[in-house]
Amino acid sequence: MRVLKSLFFVCLLAALGALFWYIWQQDQIINSDVTLEDKLQVADFADSLRETSPVNSNDPSDTTLVLSAFIEDFEAKVDSNVLCVFKSSQLVFTKKLAWRVSHILASDLNANQGPEFWIYGQHSSKRTQILALEFVSGKMREVSFPTLKGRQAFGYAGEDSLYLEKNSLVRLVKYANDPYADFGNGYRACYYAFGKDQSFILKKTLDLENITHE
Repeated sequence: MRVLKSLFFVCLLAALGALFWYIWQQDQIINSDVTLEDKLQVADFADSLRETSPVNSNDPSDTTLVLSAFIEDFEAKVDSNVLCVFKSSQLVFTKKLAWRVSHILASDLNANQGPEFWIYGQHSSKRTQILALEFVSGKMREVSFPTLKGRQAFGYAGEDSLYLEKNSLVRLVKYANDPYADFGNGYRACYYAFGKDQSFILKKTLDLENITHE
């Protein structure tokens, strides 16, 4: 009986070891194509966040900010917290937003000749809001943006931003006290590919240590 217990214990340790090895391998695969250029790109973007005056998202009555983005003959415009999308100056979509928009991006990442618009900002509760739209079959449709999961969500501390890099959409977030990251505190960039079926694929993640300015 004692031999069986010992054998069971050894098998359990082996199984746990195999599980940790598999998780480590997956993490290495996701981050295997991280280059120095990627690190510099994220570093520059993180610096720009610190140097830019933040939008006052706590005052919903402040609707003076007007933002717009253009791609081909499309324009997305936010004025007084109302999002309007125009095609050749004709209104094709409108939506009243209950949160403060800080930026709009325009792209055609999946190369289907249907432009995408990525609108992000903050609710008064400091919760990040992301609205994704794509023009498909003559209509503007909302796209379900992926939530942060697993390693991407460890230590999440907000301050989300979006930017485009080549054929990727990058979500940059701040994280803190993450025991599994190379740096306990810093910025995490999640690179997504956007498919023609409106699906997202996480291509890689990149952690960058906080940079302090003298």
